Amino acid sequence: MEGLEYDNAMEHYYTLKAKYDKALRKAKTKIKRSNDSMEEKRRKIRKLKKKCVKCRRAGGTNFTNNGEVLKATCAAETPCKLHIEIQKSNYNFLPTEIKHNRKIIADLKQRIIIIKLEFLYDLEKESETIVKFDKVKKLFESYFEHLTTLETLLEKNYNWTNRISEIEAARLQLYTYNEQFKEAINDFKINDNLTAVKDGIQLYIDQILPLQEEVQNNQYARLYVDADNEESEIKFRLVSERNSILQKEEMWKEGKVLSNIK
Repeated sequence: MEGLEYDNAMEHYYTLKAKYDKALRKAKTKIKRSNDSMEEKRRKIRKLKKKCVKCRRAGGTNFTNNGEVLKATCAAETPCKLHIEIQKSNYNFLPTEIKHNRKIIADLKQRIIIIKLEFLYDLEKESETIVKFDKVKKLFESYFEHLTTLETLLEKNYNWTNRISEIEAARLQLYTYNEQFKEAINDFKINDNLTAVKDGIQLYIDQILPLQEEVQNNQYARLYVDADNEESEIKFRLVSERNSILQKEEMWKEGKVLSNIK
């Protein structure tokens, strides 16, 4: 339930912000397209009266985002009750975390080698060397365990190793089937072989189409047709979202709704 409340509050915040920004852009565009001088246009844009996205009073709406908290409040002289405040979830990008941990581990390995050399060449007392070695060893074990956890999370979320091998295997098989399909079509064109074209169509339905779908499912998180309504004309476009960056992220700190007074 908390997750749903957070998602709804986030959606509400960005919906209001988009509506507010759109109205502001529309008002500015109207001024820019007027026949006024450039100086007059600038003056009008500076004097442009913003309205609160909720109560429509003069003053506008304050939308702030400091990286951790999203906030929306009425900026009218007598503010309405609008008060959205959301503490954002904290996500870490796993590949960056993995790279950072690997560097630390490499540095710790180097440090262990130096400690061993200092011990071998009697550059330090044995008691001091043991204390330093134990300290670095514990750090190394801690970071190594953390690195293993991060790599496991990335593989679990993204399933990268299996995904790549499956895509490559499917593409290789697709190439073979496509060549067989071409041969069947050419056989029909040259020899008027009806059996060949029937076999080719069956191959396309039974093997090629399912394999193409398998490649798409492995390569893309979503694949759908979207409609862009541009004035009187509706244009359709194919939208393909590759297995996304979100699948390489892990939540470190869960967000929460501090206020959602609409």
